[in-house]
Amino acid sequence: MSPIYVPDTGGIAFASPLDGSLLDRVNQELRNYIYRGVADFEVGDGTADSTVFELPHENIVAASASVNGTPTTAFTLEDDPGFVVTTSALTEGDILEVAYTYRYWNDTMVKQAINAGIEALFDRFYHADTDTSLTTAAGTYEYELPAGTEVVRYVEYDSGHGYRRLRPTRYTVHEDGSTRTLRFRDDPNHVWPLRVHIIKRPTALTSDTDTLNEAGLPDRSAEPIVMYACMRLLRELMGKRARLDTALAAQGQSVPSIYHLTQAANAYQMAFEVELERRRMSPWSAA
Repeated sequence: MSPIYVPDTGGIAFASPLDGSLLDRVNQELRNYIYRGVADFEVGDGTADSTVFELPHENIVAASASVNGTPTTAFTLEDDPGFVVTTSALTEGDILEVAYTYRYWNDTMVKQAINAGIEALFDRFYHADTDTSLTTAAGTYEYELPAGTEVVRYVEYDSGHGYRRLRPTRYTVHEDGSTRTLRFRDDPNHVWPLRVHIIKRPTALTSDTDTLNEAGLPDRSAEPIVMYACMRLLRELMGKRARLDTALAAQGQSVPSIYHLTQAANAYQMAFEVELERRRMSPWSAA
């Protein structure tokens, strides 16, 4: 029951509106459009009431089927990986034709790769101008810092003649799980208005149109993140290709081979390293 894959090269479309977002950038870079394909299966003997047919692609968007040219709805679709499961018995020799649309990566997978890039590059790109105000009280040694605080750059106190930096020996940063607190070594025995300058971890992108500024990163980090996401997605696809017998049989018929996926992933890794070196923030950016 091997499929015959017939690519429909005229049936491509963008999977989501072109809005200039990181999601859109990655989709365009990898040509992650919606494609159309057709797979034909000849039914063998011993067919049961329910039979599984494996499509040459994963991440199926939609599918329709016919048996010997007659449309049928007696099937269910598993989109990832791509399987069609008949819900009524077929006869030996029947031809099941499945027309479907697919993508190489769905939006959830692309956003996961983008967020992995954001997390991986955090120490190279960040906004260092975040500050929060605190007021000390006599007998209180610890003060909770905002959620997501990664680094306390310095602490300033209002001396009455402007803000001055507090000596780092006066405090430490204490971490308890996901909560970070500013802990004074001695009792702040009078009221001090403080300004705590921090660097926060970037937040994950959730919406298709989220921007880097909303995540807490500068715009200059966009290109390395896009390259990282492309490299990660291609390497993820290599594992699926290696496991799919259908894909191995269909190589050369619009199914990327392991070799070409490896070459593309290596190319994106090189591009990522170049863009990272060119755009990374200088040490004085956090001063």
